[in-house]
Amino acid sequence: MYLPSSIRCALVVASLSLGLSDLLAETPPPEVQKLSEQNAAAVQNESFLIVEPGPVVVSTLYNDGSVVAWPSKTKWRPMCGGKPNITRKEFMRQTEPLRNEFDKALQAPQPQKPEGGGVNIIFSNAASVPAAALPAIATVETYIEGLFADVVTFQINVSYANLGGGVLGATGSNYVFPSYTTVRNGLINGMDGDDSIQAFLPAGSACPVRYNGSSDTITNEFFIDVTRANYKATVGSASNLAAGMTFNTAFSWDYDPSNGISGGTTDFQSVLVHEVIHAMGFTSGVDDQCFNGSNAMEMMDIFRFSGVDGCCDYDPDTVMEFQTAPRIGSCDNPNNQHYTDLGTLEYQMEDGNPWQASHFDESVNAIMDPNIASGQSFWPNFMRTPDLTVLDAIGWEYPICTLPCDDGDVCTVNEICSGTTCVGNPVDCAAAGDDCNAASCDPSGGEGNCTILTPANEGGPCDGGTGICQAGVCGPDPGDTRVFMVRAGQQVSAPANGPTSLTMAQGGSVTVEVWLADTDPQSLGGYQIAIEGTATPQGGANGTVTYVDNNPGVPIGDSVLVDQARSDWALFPLAAQATVFYAEGGLPDGFAFIGTLPFGQGNVINGLAYLGEFQLTASPGAISAFTLNFIPVGMPPDGGSGLSDQTGAGQIIAQYQPLNITVEIGVPCTTATQCGDALPPFGIVDDNCFFFTCDGSCSLAPRIFADMGGAFGLCPSDGFANAFDANHALLCFADVNPCDGINIDAGGPFGDCAPDGFCNLFDANHALAAFAQANPCSCPANGPAPTVDPIVVGQTGITVDADQRCLSRGETVDVKVILTQPLDDLRGYQLDLDVSGGRAGTLELVAVELERTQAFVFNGRGDTFDATNIEKSQVLCGLVGEGVETPASAYLATFTYRASEDAVGTFVIDVPKDGQTYLVATDNGKIEPTRITPAVILVTQDARALR
Repeated sequence: MYLPSSIRCALVVASLSLGLSDLLAETPPPEVQKLSEQNAAAVQNESFLIVEPGPVVVSTLYNDGSVVAWPSKTKWRPMCGGKPNITRKEFMRQTEPLRNEFDKALQAPQPQKPEGGGVNIIFSNAASVPAAALPAIATVETYIEGLFADVVTFQINVSYANLGGGVLGATGSNYVFPSYTTVRNGLINGMDGDDSIQAFLPAGSACPVRYNGSSDTITNEFFIDVTRANYKATVGSASNLAAGMTFNTAFSWDYDPSNGISGGTTDFQSVLVHEVIHAMGFTSGVDDQCFNGSNAMEMMDIFRFSGVDGCCDYDPDTVMEFQTAPRIGSCDNPNNQHYTDLGTLEYQMEDGNPWQASHFDESVNAIMDPNIASGQSFWPNFMRTPDLTVLDAIGWEYPICTLPCDDGDVCTVNEICSGTTCVGNPVDCAAAGDDCNAASCDPSGGEGNCTILTPANEGGPCDGGTGICQAGVCGPDPGDTRVFMVRAGQQVSAPANGPTSLTMAQGGSVTVEVWLADTDPQSLGGYQIAIEGTATPQGGANGTVTYVDNNPGVPIGDSVLVDQARSDWALFPLAAQATVFYAEGGLPDGFAFIGTLPFGQGNVINGLAYLGEFQLTASPGAISAFTLNFIPVGMPPDGGSGLSDQTGAGQIIAQYQPLNITVEIGVPCTTATQCGDALPPFGIVDDNCFFFTCDGSCSLAPRIFADMGGAFGLCPSDGFANAFDANHALLCFADVNPCDGINIDAGGPFGDCAPDGFCNLFDANHALAAFAQANPCSCPANGPAPTVDPIVVGQTGITVDADQRCLSRGETVDVKVILTQPLDDLRGYQLDLDVSGGRAGTLELVAVELERTQAFVFNGRGDTFDATNIEKSQVLCGLVGEGVETPASAYLATFTYRASEDAVGTFVIDVPKDGQTYLVATDNGKIEPTRITPAVILVTQDARALR
């Protein structure tokens, strides 16, 4: 059922204000019918509910300020941690002292805590509570109080007792028993910006409910059970004592889930949060029918409906049907077909058998799961979106953070919403520093101020390379010794700094020499050079470049006398008898380490001097760019590169020149795909700055950024980035590209220039942005711009909505994907759905399409582009131009599934957390889907009986 955000109704309702004498004189509701023997047998006594009367509650209503008085009651149940293995009689006997103590506490004066600044919880801890539990209780208090904006205080008594081995503990929640009209008025009165469905609750003095799911008989319920905490948050004032909880000392508890849950123990914090949520109103009167044989409606039940339409459209599809359709209060009937319906979304609930109805169905990812098992934890964000959404609907104000927001910290920028909290990123002060100092944010200087400087880069080069950093000041450089790498044959004619790049063929080798170039005379006593290589893949490293010993016959690690015939060997006097060691190992990518022992005497170097050499060999399939770098300074035994003076102890400052090596392609081929980089299962994609072709042998040519192919489907690039390139990306996404998807990966998500291994929405966006000259990415000599984190510019919810919830084998179901929150700017989106669950078989995707209806998110725009892929279960859609404003309930796409012939069980169609679902704004800003509501579908052999 969908509630358009444009619907805002002002309803005039008659308020009900009863004085104390009026209420006490009024005849209470008639005694409700008992469970049928059939239903009672179905429950099999798997849980208990003990209901006891409480004192009269005198209250001032928030809605109109009138003073009323209501009866109260306390409901005791076992804590939720598996099915109790004790009898009801045993549970009553074990909890009798607890119930008596709580009853006395209800009559006695209660401690007060000033109301203000949101929810205040008073945990009144008995002497029996162990010391280890106290910090955990305080943590839970802080956590829950930080989630809600209601200015309300409620008290929970906590104790420990030995209740035997059957239950984790016992919880008793105190209930107020107000009229339905009072409850309805309270919910409407407390609506905020994210509430709407409360305005469509049934009008009048009663709420319709079916207490027998096999009958069409409707009962008008004039009074509602509301937990005292929920009553205080929604309806009116009341004293603080809301619940009592006793934890069983017969169980082992883990009080600190931050380091994991120890074997054989139960997470105390998760259980406590779960039980507090019950006290806050996450309860159902269906449990009264299942376990006590009586009928009752509780606050959450006014949103509870049958998932089976039956004779009279019991499952509402519109707000008007929501207002008139009877609620469901029947134990285990219809079986597994109870739903909490909140207008724009719904959640499947337990039906009382085998689990208490005061819970979500086990398929819902929430802490209000019916069973918190040993070893299970919901730490640290205990409440999930379904928990918070339902609590918000029954009157708790969950303040959703909205953009733009300010976290109040002057040293953070680009704030985003994380749940209810505004979170900023630290100010980047790098640009405010210099060679020898690092800048940081000065809180006293205002928003984003970078003024505090601290010494940095100590001993490193500064001032353009003419000095070194000393305590934050650029000091004199004792020398300008430089070490370079050059190719064989270029050492004499090369400029002083040597070449910075070279090429080598696949399967070929190149000799790399290390030279020293010095403009000032240096007295050099010895040196060691450590070199490592890093690969920059062109679509992924394919093949290798390896070090080859350039002194065959000399084992690695042994020594060899300096070749005396080579007169340019460091220009050392021949009498020096230098001994050179070659060593390999412990370095990335298998590159060489070249070293020497100190020569024992100074050698004046002025100009170019040869230090050593090694070979690199590329494998036949190598397609990569490699960079050779010197490992940072560190004389023996540190293993880095360094130059020492004549004593062998003093270090000479050196600058090191890297060498870039590109492996040329020349292997035989018959198709371009043999030259590319295959990345299954998502097709073939390659580097965004090179284009791979095959003309008998592979060749590699530079290209402009996002030039993925030519006009009208031609595969060679044409020198332009335009709409044709966007089409190439869409065809690749749909697996129908005649170019086999090669050369398509133009970049990553949200404007990231680095290829991400997929051809999708982002590649089309890169092409269109490049055409509009609005893309910061390019292909200069040094490659695309560096990677940056995406900026979050908005948040929204996504609902996966099925047109029917029960299928027979072989039947199909249409699943629509809907936005649940409005957006200021949406330019494109990509959806990825996943099917899980079921006891056998599956839901097979048979079609993906865009229905361009009135509700379509880009309705009326002629500049849309889209593509679908059934095998990937994905669809993308975007605009060539700028994004548009979209309302809540905007339609995105339709996925059609067919139940396989062997399918049976409950299936969940959801947006996978690590999938390919993205929403993008005009400037590549990221829109986060923070609330995902999946579709839950039951498949049976014959579903007609359930409809």
